[in-house]
Amino acid sequence: MNNINDRLAGRMSMPNVWHAIKYLETERTLKRKYRGVVASDKSSKTIRVDVERVFRDRRYGKTLRRTIVCHVHDEQEKASVGDYVEIIESRPLSKLKRWSLVGVVRTVSGAN
Repeated sequence: MNNINDRLAGRMSMPNVWHAIKYLETERTLKRKYRGVVASDKSSKTIRVDVERVFRDRRYGKTLRRTIVCHVHDEQEKASVGDYVEIIESRPLSKLKRWSLVGVVRTVSGAN
C-alpha cells in the first residue's frame, strides 16, 4: 500500500504543483461581446436585447436566423427601444441578468 502511494506522489513534483496553482490564479477568461437591438426597456435599470445571428445550415445550406434574448443591466438607463447597443458578459446580477451595457452604438431617429 505504501509503495502505491509513493509512486503516485512521485508523479507530480512540487514545482509542477506550484506552476499549476500559479497558472490557475492568473488565468482570465475572455468575456463575450454582442451587439443587438433593444426590444424592451420597461423594467427599472434593465433592458431586453435581441441579438440576431445568421448562419448557414451544415447539411442543407439554407440560411437561418436565430435570436438570442439577453437581459442587460443598464445603470444610467441610456438605451431606449429600438436602439442598437453593445453588451458584455458579466457576473450574475439577478435570476435572468448576466449582461451589462457597454454603450449605445446607434440610436433610433426621432427619439427624445
